[in-house]
Amino acid sequence: MSVFGWGSGSKQLGDGFIHTCSQCRNRRQASVVETSKKITLYWLPIAKWSKQYYYICPVCSHGFKIPTIELAQQILAAAFRNSRGPDPALAAALQKAVSQQSNP
Repeated sequence: MSVFGWGSGSKQLGDGFIHTCSQCRNRRQASVVETSKKITLYWLPIAKWSKQYYYICPVCSHGFKIPTIELAQQILAAAFRNSRGPDPALAAALQKAVSQQSNP
């Protein structure tokens, strides 16, 4: 008897910067979350695909998609060093990601 399954899942990769959410107005440390589709065998993941990364408010779950894994890693690394706010180059990249999703 083999037990297998498929579906989607999400995993919190770490905490981002402290900011005020545009949706709920709470000032909290946002989370970087990875979502993916996966196949499991006996509850162990065998394959993952369609990975996407999001920057999410922990209170209301409002957020935006992070376009690349590299940007997600930069956010996590910079927030680990200083959770108050990103350096200007990273802040510009985040603002660009937000504006691209606001104006399709």
